Amino acid sequence: GVQTCALPIFQGQDFDLYNTSTQFPVPNTTLSTNTLNITSTSNVNLTGSVVMTGDLTVNNYVTMDSKVRLLAKTTNIYFPAPTTANTVDSFSFSEFTGAKYTINITDDSNANNKAFTEISVIYGHGNAHMTEYGTIYSNTQFMTFSASANSSHVILSANSSQANATFRIFRTSFV
Repeated sequence: GVQTCALPIFQGQDFDLYNTSTQFPVPNTTLSTNTLNITSTSNVNLTGSVVMTGDLTVNNYVTMDSKVRLLAKTTNIYFPAPTTANTVDSFSFSEFTGAKYTINITDDSNANNKAFTEISVIYGHGNAHMTEYGTIYSNTQFMTFSASANSSHVILSANSSQANATFRIFRTSFV
Protein backbone atom coordinates (compact mmCIF):
# COMPACT_ATOMS: atom_id res chain seq x y z
CA GLY A 1 0.00 0.00 0.00
CA VAL A 2 0.86 3.66 -0.08
CA GLN A 3 2.71 4.99 2.93
CA THR A 4 2.23 8.55 4.08
CA CYS A 5 5.33 10.19 5.42
CA ALA A 6 5.40 13.39 7.48
CA LEU A 7 8.90 14.43 8.47
CA PRO A 8 10.16 17.66 10.00
CA ILE A 9 12.09 19.42 7.24
CA PHE A 10 13.91 22.62 7.97
CA GLN A 11 15.09 25.32 5.60
CA GLY A 12 18.56 24.60 4.27
CA GLN A 13 18.77 20.93 5.27
CA ASP A 14 19.31 18.01 2.94
CA PHE A 15 16.49 15.50 2.74
CA ASP A 16 16.60 11.92 1.44
CA LEU A 17 13.73 9.49 0.80
CA TYR A 18 14.35 5.78 0.40
CA ASN A 19 11.11 3.89 -0.04
CA THR A 20 9.23 1.93 -2.66
CA SER A 21 6.12 4.11 -2.47
CA THR A 22 6.13 7.43 -0.64
CA GLN A 23 3.49 10.12 -0.89
CA PHE A 24 3.27 13.65 0.51
CA PRO A 25 -0.48 14.50 0.63
CA VAL A 26 0.00 18.01 2.06
CA PRO A 27 -1.62 20.67 -0.15
CA ASN A 28 -0.07 24.12 -0.52
CA THR A 29 3.17 23.10 1.17
CA THR A 30 6.62 24.35 0.30
CA LEU A 31 9.54 21.98 0.67
CA SER A 32 12.79 23.95 0.93
CA THR A 33 16.01 21.97 1.14
CA ASN A 34 19.49 22.12 -0.25
CA THR A 35 19.07 18.66 -1.78
CA LEU A 36 16.03 16.41 -2.19
CA ASN A 37 16.98 12.88 -3.23
CA ILE A 38 14.19 10.46 -4.01
CA THR A 39 15.18 6.84 -4.62
CA SER A 40 12.39 4.46 -5.52
CA THR A 41 12.08 0.95 -6.91
CA SER A 42 8.76 1.95 -8.49
CA ASN A 43 7.19 5.18 -9.73
CA VAL A 44 7.24 8.48 -7.85
CA ASN A 45 4.08 10.42 -8.71
CA LEU A 46 3.66 14.16 -8.30
CA THR A 47 0.12 15.44 -8.70
CA GLY A 48 -0.76 19.07 -9.28
CA SER A 49 1.53 21.90 -10.26
CA VAL A 50 5.20 21.45 -9.52
CA VAL A 51 7.18 24.66 -9.53
CA MET A 52 10.94 24.51 -9.42
CA THR A 53 13.62 27.15 -9.40
CA GLY A 54 17.10 26.00 -10.34
CA ASP A 55 18.37 22.98 -12.24
CA LEU A 56 16.70 19.61 -12.72
CA THR A 57 19.12 16.75 -13.34
CA VAL A 58 17.74 13.58 -14.90
CA ASN A 59 20.11 10.68 -15.46
CA ASN A 60 17.87 8.75 -17.81
CA TYR A 61 14.66 9.46 -19.72
CA VAL A 62 11.90 11.99 -19.10
CA THR A 63 8.52 10.62 -20.21
CA MET A 64 5.51 12.89 -20.74
CA ASP A 65 2.00 11.42 -20.75
CA SER A 66 3.46 8.10 -22.01
CA LYS A 67 3.46 9.61 -25.53
CA VAL A 68 6.78 11.49 -25.65
CA ARG A 69 10.15 10.55 -24.17
CA LEU A 70 13.15 12.87 -23.90
CA LEU A 71 16.76 11.70 -23.77
CA ALA A 72 19.95 13.71 -23.50
CA LYS A 73 23.35 12.07 -23.74
CA THR A 74 26.98 12.70 -24.65
CA THR A 75 28.95 10.05 -26.49
CA ASN A 76 32.37 9.82 -28.11
CA ILE A 77 32.56 7.94 -31.40
CA TYR A 78 35.71 6.65 -33.08
CA PHE A 79 35.62 6.57 -36.89
CA PRO A 80 38.24 4.05 -38.11
CA ALA A 81 37.68 5.00 -41.75
CA PRO A 82 35.64 7.70 -43.50
CA THR A 83 33.45 5.08 -45.17
CA THR A 84 32.54 3.30 -41.92
CA ALA A 85 29.10 4.18 -40.56
CA ASN A 86 28.91 4.30 -36.77
CA THR A 87 25.73 4.15 -34.70
CA VAL A 88 24.97 7.45 -33.03
CA ASP A 89 21.67 6.34 -31.46
CA SER A 90 18.86 3.85 -31.92
CA PHE A 91 15.31 3.33 -30.69
CA SER A 92 12.81 0.48 -30.79
CA PHE A 93 10.23 1.00 -33.54
CA SER A 94 7.77 -1.18 -31.62
CA GLU A 95 7.89 1.45 -28.85
CA PHE A 96 8.24 4.67 -30.88
CA THR A 97 7.18 5.69 -34.38
CA GLY A 98 9.75 8.42 -34.78
CA ALA A 99 12.21 10.79 -33.20
CA LYS A 100 13.60 14.28 -33.56
CA TYR A 101 17.29 14.80 -32.83
CA THR A 102 19.18 17.96 -32.01
CA ILE A 103 22.88 17.18 -32.26
CA ASN A 104 26.01 19.19 -31.43
CA ILE A 105 29.27 17.67 -32.67
CA THR A 106 32.88 18.56 -31.90
CA ASP A 107 35.82 17.18 -33.86
CA ASP A 108 38.09 15.80 -31.12
CA SER A 109 41.25 16.52 -33.15
CA ASN A 110 40.27 20.15 -33.83
CA ALA A 111 38.07 21.80 -31.19
CA ASN A 112 37.33 24.67 -33.61
CA ASN A 113 35.66 22.25 -36.03
CA LYS A 114 32.05 22.00 -34.80
CA ALA A 115 28.67 21.15 -36.24
CA PHE A 116 25.06 21.59 -35.19
CA THR A 117 22.16 19.85 -36.89
CA GLU A 118 18.58 18.66 -36.48
CA ILE A 119 17.36 15.33 -37.83
CA SER A 120 13.87 13.85 -37.95
CA VAL A 121 13.52 10.07 -38.32
CA ILE A 122 10.37 8.03 -38.78
CA TYR A 123 9.75 4.31 -39.24
CA GLY A 124 7.21 3.06 -41.76
CA HIS A 125 6.68 0.26 -44.28
CA GLY A 126 9.74 -1.62 -42.99
CA ASN A 127 12.15 1.28 -43.53
CA ALA A 128 13.61 4.24 -41.68
CA HIS A 129 13.16 7.64 -43.33
CA MET A 130 15.04 10.77 -42.31
CA THR A 131 15.55 14.40 -43.12
CA GLU A 132 18.38 16.60 -41.91
CA TYR A 133 17.92 20.36 -41.65
CA GLY A 134 19.35 23.46 -40.06
CA THR A 135 22.88 22.06 -40.35
CA ILE A 136 25.72 24.47 -39.60
CA TYR A 137 29.48 23.77 -39.70
CA SER A 138 32.00 26.15 -38.14
CA ASN A 139 34.63 25.15 -40.70
CA THR A 140 34.14 22.43 -43.32
CA GLN A 141 31.58 19.66 -43.49
CA PHE A 142 33.05 16.67 -41.65
CA MET A 143 29.94 14.59 -40.85
CA THR A 144 27.14 12.90 -42.80
CA PHE A 145 24.15 11.04 -41.36
CA SER A 146 21.96 8.15 -42.48
CA ALA A 147 19.08 6.17 -41.00
CA SER A 148 18.32 2.47 -41.32
CA ALA A 149 16.22 -0.18 -39.64
CA ASN A 150 17.02 -3.70 -38.53
CA SER A 151 14.49 -6.25 -37.25
CA SER A 152 13.66 -4.22 -34.12
CA HIS A 153 15.28 -0.77 -34.12
CA VAL A 154 15.68 2.42 -36.10
CA ILE A 155 19.38 3.31 -36.22
CA LEU A 156 20.83 6.77 -36.74
CA SER A 157 24.39 6.49 -38.08
CA ALA A 158 27.16 8.93 -38.93
CA ASN A 159 30.19 8.94 -41.21
CA SER A 160 33.04 11.33 -40.57
CA SER A 161 36.17 12.47 -42.34
CA GLN A 162 37.73 12.87 -38.88
CA ALA A 163 38.90 10.08 -36.57
CA ASN A 164 37.03 10.99 -33.38
CA ALA A 165 34.06 13.16 -32.54
CA THR A 166 32.05 14.02 -29.44
CA PHE A 167 28.27 14.05 -29.89
CA ARG A 168 25.88 15.86 -27.56
CA ILE A 169 22.46 14.50 -28.42
CA PHE A 170 18.96 15.54 -27.43
CA ARG A 171 16.30 13.10 -28.69
CA THR A 172 12.56 13.51 -28.50
CA SER A 173 10.85 10.16 -29.24
CA PHE A 174 7.19 9.90 -30.19
CA VAL A 175 4.76 7.02 -29.65
